[in-house]
Amino acid sequence: MSDKNNFLSETWSDYLNKAIKDYHLFAMQASPLDAKEFTAYHNACKAALAHIVMLQKLMQLKDDKKNEPDFFDLLEQARKATDEEGHDDSFD
Repeated sequence: MSDKNNFLSETWSDYLNKAIKDYHLFAMQASPLDAKEFTAYHNACKAALAHIVMLQKLMQLKDDKKNEPDFFDLLEQARKATDEEGHDDSFD
Protein backbone atom coordinates (compact mmCIF):
# COMPACT_ATOMS: atom_id res chain seq x y z
CA MET A 1 0.00 0.00 0.00
CA SER A 2 1.39 3.40 -0.94
CA ASP A 3 2.12 6.01 1.71
CA LYS A 4 -0.78 8.08 0.36
CA ASN A 5 -3.24 5.18 0.65
CA ASN A 6 -1.92 4.24 4.08
CA PHE A 7 -2.40 7.84 5.25
CA LEU A 8 -5.95 7.89 3.90
CA SER A 9 -6.82 4.59 5.58
CA GLU A 10 -5.46 5.78 8.92
CA THR A 11 -7.24 9.12 8.53
CA TRP A 12 -10.62 7.50 7.79
CA SER A 13 -10.13 5.19 10.76
CA ASP A 14 -9.27 8.14 13.04
CA TYR A 15 -12.35 10.04 11.85
CA LEU A 16 -14.58 7.02 12.42
CA ASN A 17 -13.22 6.41 15.92
CA LYS A 18 -13.68 10.10 16.82
CA ALA A 19 -17.23 10.16 15.45
CA ILE A 20 -18.17 7.05 17.44
CA LYS A 21 -16.62 8.43 20.63
CA ASP A 22 -18.31 11.81 20.19
CA TYR A 23 -21.67 10.15 19.49
CA HIS A 24 -21.32 7.99 22.58
CA LEU A 25 -20.55 11.01 24.77
CA PHE A 26 -23.47 12.97 23.30
CA ALA A 27 -25.95 10.08 23.52
CA MET A 28 -25.02 9.41 27.17
CA GLN A 29 -26.40 12.82 28.15
CA ALA A 30 -29.87 12.89 29.58
CA SER A 31 -32.36 13.52 26.81
CA PRO A 32 -34.33 16.75 27.15
CA LEU A 33 -37.94 16.58 28.33
CA ASP A 34 -39.09 19.60 26.32
CA ALA A 35 -40.50 18.44 22.97
CA LYS A 36 -38.61 21.01 20.89
CA GLU A 37 -35.29 20.28 22.63
CA PHE A 38 -35.90 16.54 22.39
CA THR A 39 -36.51 16.85 18.65
CA ALA A 40 -33.24 18.74 18.25
CA TYR A 41 -31.43 16.13 20.37
CA HIS A 42 -32.98 13.29 18.37
CA ASN A 43 -32.06 14.93 15.04
CA ALA A 44 -28.48 15.45 16.24
CA CYS A 45 -28.24 11.76 17.14
CA LYS A 46 -29.60 10.76 13.72
CA ALA A 47 -27.12 13.06 11.97
CA ALA A 48 -24.22 11.65 13.98
CA LEU A 49 -25.22 8.08 13.17
CA ALA A 50 -25.57 8.95 9.47
CA HIS A 51 -22.06 10.42 9.61
CA ILE A 52 -20.70 7.24 11.20
CA VAL A 53 -22.39 5.05 8.58
CA MET A 54 -20.99 7.24 5.78
CA LEU A 55 -17.46 6.95 7.19
CA GLN A 56 -17.84 3.17 7.45
CA LYS A 57 -18.97 3.00 3.83
CA LEU A 58 -16.03 5.13 2.71
CA MET A 59 -13.62 2.87 4.58
CA GLN A 60 -15.24 -0.22 3.02
CA LEU A 61 -15.06 1.36 -0.43
CA LYS A 62 -11.37 2.12 0.12
CA ASP A 63 -10.72 -1.47 1.27
CA ASP A 64 -12.62 -2.91 -1.72
CA LYS A 65 -10.52 -0.84 -4.13
CA LYS A 66 -7.10 -1.36 -2.56
CA ASN A 67 -6.04 -3.72 -5.38
CA GLU A 68 -7.38 -1.44 -8.11
CA PRO A 69 -5.11 1.14 -9.72
CA ASP A 70 -5.48 4.71 -8.56
CA PHE A 71 -7.51 6.95 -10.90
CA PHE A 72 -4.75 9.56 -11.10
CA ASP A 73 -2.17 6.89 -11.95
CA LEU A 74 -4.39 5.68 -14.80
CA LEU A 75 -4.89 9.24 -16.00
CA GLU A 76 -1.13 9.86 -16.04
CA GLN A 77 -0.55 6.59 -17.93
CA ALA A 78 -3.12 7.62 -20.53
CA ARG A 79 -1.48 11.04 -20.94
CA LYS A 80 1.95 9.44 -21.41
CA ALA A 81 0.58 6.97 -23.95
CA THR A 82 -1.09 9.78 -25.88
CA ASP A 83 2.12 11.85 -25.83
CA GLU A 84 4.15 8.88 -27.07
CA GLU A 85 1.79 8.37 -30.00
CA GLY A 86 1.91 12.07 -30.85
CA HIS A 87 -1.80 12.70 -30.45
CA ASP A 88 -3.06 16.16 -29.69
CA ASP A 89 -5.17 16.48 -26.50
CA SER A 90 -6.95 19.61 -27.69
CA PHE A 91 -10.59 19.66 -28.64
CA ASP A 92 -10.16 22.32 -31.33
